[in-house]
Amino acid sequence: MVNAVPADASSSASVNVAVTAIEHTSSETIKFILSGDVSIVTRPCYCRELFAITGVPYFLTENETGVLYCAARCFLAEKQAAFYLNRAEHSYYQLTLKLTKKGYTAQEYVPALDYLVHTGVLDDARFAGAWLYTRHLSKSEGYARLFAELRKRGVAAVTAKAALADFLSETDESMLCQEALEKLLRKGYQGDKLFRALQRKGFPFSMIKHCIARLCGVQADCS
Repeated sequence: MVNAVPADASSSASVNVAVTAIEHTSSETIKFILSGDVSIVTRPCYCRELFAITGVPYFLTENETGVLYCAARCFLAEKQAAFYLNRAEHSYYQLTLKLTKKGYTAQEYVPALDYLVHTGVLDDARFAGAWLYTRHLSKSEGYARLFAELRKRGVAAVTAKAALADFLSETDESMLCQEALEKLLRKGYQGDKLFRALQRKGFPFSMIKHCIARLCGVQADCS
């Protein structure tokens, strides 16, 4: 069995390809056995246009050959995305970038990613929570910066806000500001340079002033 797209499938769409057998390999996958001893495994949701096939051998039209080719590519895109997700959480947007680099088109990867969302394998909310936890292990940043970073990774605003609400319910933002302040002081930051660095890290003006005043009230001069 060949669980892949024939190498010349995209360039031979006009050739009369015959489906010689159709097998349901599981409740979720279907195998089309084609003339030339080639077989393609995909999911029914990627090739609904081919459900009208009732008997074999069935000679595919040029359009149907294209549909089958795209369905096979969707399945391959799904497997590639699942491979990435097995290694680490990804956002939907991050996977579109990686799959594009692998040569998949939106027509091929969008159905695949939508299927993974539907089955719960791909979840931007779960990604956002995991990313915030990992980010905090190495960086101390405020709400504004974290929100912007999640948005850059394609997380919807409402999802990013919810993830941040959960994260900051367990981690006090003012404590993050103090951690960032202490790190910057150790690096020699002072005065306006120190203040601007904390602003870039996403902390609000009033919080920065309060943390600097509190810390500098018990330590050496921060100016």
